[in-house]
Amino acid sequence: MKRIWRKITGVFAAFLTVFCIVSPVFAFAPSSPAQFDGIDVSKWQGTIDYSRVKAAGIEIVYMRAGQGATYADPYFSRNYAEAKAQGLKVGFYHFVTAKTTAEAERQAEYFVSLLGGREPDCLLVGDFEYFSDMTKSQFNSMVQAFLSKVEELTGKKAAIYTSNYAARVHFSKETAEKWPIWVAEYGVEEPRDNGNWETWVGFQYSNTGRIAGIRGDVDRDIFTEDILLSETSPIPHPDTPPREDIYYKVQRGDTLSRIAKKYGTTVAQLARENGISNPDRIRTGQILKVSAVHADPAADSSLMEYTVRRGDTLSRIARRFDTTVGSLLTLNGIPNPNLIYTGEILRIRQGNSAQAAATYTVRRGDTLSRIASRFHTTVTHLARLNRIADPNRIYPGQVIELAAGE
Repeated sequence: MKRIWRKITGVFAAFLTVFCIVSPVFAFAPSSPAQFDGIDVSKWQGTIDYSRVKAAGIEIVYMRAGQGATYADPYFSRNYAEAKAQGLKVGFYHFVTAKTTAEAERQAEYFVSLLGGREPDCLLVGDFEYFSDMTKSQFNSMVQAFLSKVEELTGKKAAIYTSNYAARVHFSKETAEKWPIWVAEYGVEEPRDNGNWETWVGFQYSNTGRIAGIRGDVDRDIFTEDILLSETSPIPHPDTPPREDIYYKVQRGDTLSRIAKKYGTTVAQLARENGISNPDRIRTGQILKVSAVHADPAADSSLMEYTVRRGDTLSRIARRFDTTVGSLLTLNGIPNPNLIYTGEILRIRQGNSAQAAATYTVRRGDTLSRIASRFHTTVTHLARLNRIADPNRIYPGQVIELAAGE
């Protein structure tokens, strides 16, 4: 009996071996044979030499614009300006953290507000890697709300970035039929079938690539010609300012009416968001959630931007700029005063000690001369400190190191 069983199992094993050899490993294909070498970047790549990137054969650069409803990538403006200057094709993506369709639409509005006036060559991409506390149905509704709002506001087509695992587990066939996919899967020559998409327009095959002009690792991609927009034109500025959730601590003498006027909302909206049954009754110290009009520092000369550095705390930043932690929380919609992170850009209403700033983010219309005068230093010193070869060439979004009191 044992001898017969060995013979049977031996035949079965041989059959399995032959089956595995002749059976194909199913993959889903590129959407077109025309393909381009690409990378995708964010603040984690730091300052990039795009002339060397282009010389290395890269043709398309996707860059992160922001994340959520309040965070702008501090290198976005620089990446855009310098990649465009080298004639590279550029695309924009946004890391989506929404859990509801309402949050998704607000994040889409914020994404579009960051793109205003810029000219993409590629589909606008939502980066979906955040699946917490959502059913599959809720997640897909959120995804569709984000992408639909982006397309509505820009008049341009959108796409999805996600891992191949997530494409199989979290996405629905309905979502896959509406938007193309830029898929991430490492260690394979081509992405494997995920059951939802039949083709891909982007394939991120490595997150440890090395390219001349970039220090450290960078994501490597292959894109098909279907990632390209049919026509290139600047993203329009939103007709209405984007809104973001902030948290406001009620001060003595406040009324809902005054708070609503201050943040460009309504008493009814404030009452609804905070479960207030009697709009005439709020108490000092109460924390209110406010869906506020996003402040534009360029439109208010008393506001500036500061890029958080390693070791910073809100209290240290408040002391440096002669402001308060409460003001920083309100202006930046920070719910946890103990949680800020390196590279985050904070809006600050300047006090008398603004000249003590460590860095300054260049705004539209700035010149190195104006910045030097404002912070009591010299053009020569700023150019030397920041290794600026041509003092007449700075650009919005560039982070300038400063020296106080010169």
